[in-house]
Amino acid sequence: MNQGCDPSPGEIAELALGSNHRRTFRDAVLQRLAGWVGCDSGWFHSVDPNEPLEAGGWVHMERGFVERARRGWAAYSTELLPLIQTAARDGVARDADVFARSVRDRLSFFREVAGPLRLRQSLWVILPMRGEIVSLGLSRGDVRKPFGDDAVRRLRSLVPVLAVSDHAAGASSRDPSSLLPILAPRERQVVDLVILGYRNREIAAALGTSVYTVRNQLGIVFRKLGATTRAELVGLVLGEQRPR
Repeated sequence: MNQGCDPSPGEIAELALGSNHRRTFRDAVLQRLAGWVGCDSGWFHSVDPNEPLEAGGWVHMERGFVERARRGWAAYSTELLPLIQTAARDGVARDADVFARSVRDRLSFFREVAGPLRLRQSLWVILPMRGEIVSLGLSRGDVRKPFGDDAVRRLRSLVPVLAVSDHAAGASSRDPSSLLPILAPRERQVVDLVILGYRNREIAAALGTSVYTVRNQLGIVFRKLGATTRAELVGLVLGEQRPR
């Protein structure tokens, strides 16, 4: 497993804003994280079994096993609740820290899904999304190479930007109207995230900049487009009204 350099918040945001579909973004993120942390397989999908399978990202996982996990998710989610709750609270959780080996061997998820895939250890991430729960996981088959505390800590630092960027991926706000060409590329990215309802602190986390920088960029955008409020800015860009 070749490990690369850490992905930066700005790099993840660029992947999202350059993607035309959530699946494209999720696949790209998994490939990047897999190369950085070093893992044998991974997933990036909503825990809602009603979300289409095609919306998720997968790396080195056969579709049949993914479908099996989703069909049995109602039961699996109940027994995995301590792991899900730990990941939701801490951002990242190692399944080995939550379940002793003897407990893992008794759980149907590990017997029916993780076992056949030879997934001996996993990192679970629960993203704090708006209105949904999204899970990202990275797994290894070799228990002799555990995920270290440093990998957990660095992955945890990316949770805020992963959440914002996953929401932004494929957003239809990149409108080809005559308003947007007068904005610089980073100003357009800020506008995209404003349209999605994010505040300055969240935008700064997504783009890897400071709140002060985002505030300045928004000030420039307001002047260029003749907007005075965020609501007016959204209306102008989406074509609900035109500048006077």
